[in-house]
Amino acid sequence: MRASVILKSVTATWLAVVISAVATFVLTPLVLHRLGDEAYGIWVLTVSITEYYTFLQVGVRSAIVRYVSRNLALEDLVTVTQVVATSFYFYLLLAGLLLLVVSSFAPYVSKFFSVSATYRNAFVGLFVILGVTQAFDFLLSLSEGSLEAIGRFDQLYGIRIAGIILRVITVLVVLR
Repeated sequence: MRASVILKSVTATWLAVVISAVATFVLTPLVLHRLGDEAYGIWVLTVSITEYYTFLQVGVRSAIVRYVSRNLALEDLVTVTQVVATSFYFYLLLAGLLLLVVSSFAPYVSKFFSVSATYRNAFVGLFVILGVTQAFDFLLSLSEGSLEAIGRFDQLYGIRIAGIILRVITVLVVLR
């Protein structure tokens, strides 16, 4: 691997860490003050619930990294294609299942957590939005795993940086 690729990868990795930390440090007080205590609690609850969706990936991304990198080293492009295609269809099925579960449980989730009537619609809407976002994130995991397998951490963390910036802009626009 060339030294320039390694340097770009290390720089992108650290830049992503710094940008993520700054975004969290800046956004948290803004969101808290804008929403208030109860609405911010709803925000945190919803994000916490939807973080559990990542358990559905059950190590597929790790398998992508392992088998794509291994078979690229062996120059077995047929197997690389099979791994990527199988992973894509798995993630597509997982995204579809998640959308089905989220849409089915959305009307009932606010009752399960005893959300007040004032925030019930916002909670359900946020639950659905974050579920849809996670479904798309599953599909993005295939690209991230493939980039990691070929050692292109500069591109992988470039995508993450763009995602963080997009998330910050989206939150700021929604809060206004």
